[in-house]
Amino acid sequence: MPRGAPLELTGRIFGRWTGVEKATERQSGTTMWWCRGECGATKNVQANNLTSGRSGGCRRCYASSFTNWPSPPVRDLTI
Repeated sequence: MPRGAPLELTGRIFGRWTGVEKATERQSGTTMWWCRGECGATKNVQANNLTSGRSGGCRRCYASSFTNWPSPPVRDLTI
């Protein structure tokens, strides 16, 4: 892709984020995208953080992935 060409990230999945729509462009030239996490939360995320893999989801997405893990087995420690 040529440098400076606009990215179309709508509907693309980046880790636990899904691109919803282009939000704004900062004065520094950074493009922001509205993204929706697997948990349903929405947030503005920098496009370069999505494409580089630096941002893979929000805190709620990561927290929910830990709560779905099975509990370790309980061992009887009596002698």
